[in-house]
Amino acid sequence: MAGPNSLPIIGITMGDPAGIGPEVIVKAFAVPEVHGFCRPLVIGDAARLRKAGKIVGSKLSIRSIEQPEQPSNERRSTASI
Repeated sequence: MAGPNSLPIIGITMGDPAGIGPEVIVKAFAVPEVHGFCRPLVIGDAARLRKAGKIVGSKLSIRSIEQPEQPSNERRSTASI
């Protein structure tokens, strides 16, 4: 089994902040199996993703990063750039 740092980074754009994209992304990336095959990265506003998490009742942690090489290796967490 590959270590967390060897998993590929999968990036997805958030889309329209006022649309359904942020809620869909937060729900999808909260599924633990996702973190078993990739390190998810969202290209979009971290504050809007956190708000989406509250709206859908997700416990997913959103972390702002500076470089795309920095996505989290932690389950139940995703990075935003």
